[in-house]
Amino acid sequence: MSLSNEQKSLVLDLYFGCADSDEIERALVLVAENREAAGLYKKMGPSMDIMGSIQHGDVGCPDHLVDRTLEKLSSMASSNAKLSELIGQHGDRGRSATTTHSFWRRAVDLASVAAAILVVCSIYFPTVNNMRYKSWDAACKANIAGVFQGIDSYQKDNQGNLPQSATVNSPWWKVGYQGQENHSNTRGLWKLVKSGYVEPGDFVCQGSTHGKTIRLLNEDILRLRDFPSKKYITYSFRLISNKAIANRGGNVILMSDTNPVFVDIHKGNQRYDKNSKEFKALELCKKLRRSNSPNHRSKGQNIMFSGGNVMFSKTRVVNIAGVEDDIYTVRGKNIYTGCELPNGDADVFLVP
Repeated sequence: MSLSNEQKSLVLDLYFGCADSDEIERALVLVAENREAAGLYKKMGPSMDIMGSIQHGDVGCPDHLVDRTLEKLSSMASSNAKLSELIGQHGDRGRSATTTHSFWRRAVDLASVAAAILVVCSIYFPTVNNMRYKSWDAACKANIAGVFQGIDSYQKDNQGNLPQSATVNSPWWKVGYQGQENHSNTRGLWKLVKSGYVEPGDFVCQGSTHGKTIRLLNEDILRLRDFPSKKYITYSFRLISNKAIANRGGNVILMSDTNPVFVDIHKGNQRYDKNSKEFKALELCKKLRRSNSPNHRSKGQNIMFSGGNVMFSKTRVVNIAGVEDDIYTVRGKNIYTGCELPNGDADVFLVP
């Protein structure tokens, strides 16, 4: 039986040293028991030598060009016909050469390009993607650690209280509202930016496609009452309605990668009414109940606890005091209007 993409990725992670302890153990078992997996692992050394021989110079490629190239290769790898068409087109150019020398020069170039494309598409593409995801995960954890340090310093300066802002019946989702009313659950986190406890860039996960780092002068930051818009904060914070939680009693969940249930309410689609400036009642469907944060390409989310520890979870449902709890919804609630509160002290609700 042929190796699945997941099994190939596992073997490649083992070779490149980017697997965790559990993945290493599974990969070693796979290589020991599966002939194809063992063959793939043994071929990695020669393949790397071939790739090294067609590289020229030490100039790095800009990230955006790398991303675009990988997207193209991935798309082409999904269709052998497209790859054949590309090679055919290059071959036609080669045959148009007027000299034998230029013909073979083009033929050699074509063979090198075709070999590189095939190697990248069949072997290296999943590995590069995997390494990028792990890099984004590590950068995200570093961001969250920076936010925690800011929260910890804020608490020491404010009688142990968290930077709480949302009040009962307030629309916790209105990120970017600059009026005096205490709207949006992100206003408390903006206090950390205004007071210099946290750098603005720490609130944007590198794995997020919709995040953007704030580029404002200090006087502009001090003037604002909240983040300018949702794109400047790609994390969701605990909606606090209890003083015990506000004082961070115990080791409780405080923050995670952005809530996937409400990501579209800031995009002007059918869930948002531009006239009333409110999003329409949202009923949870199967997809919304199962989706993970978009920050890490739906593979999971980093979750920060009040003790400072950060956990990457492939599921949004966590065990709290023996009870399964979805950190992105209110327990027992199926329809949302934007002013919900947690259902008790043990109910984690991270928004927006």
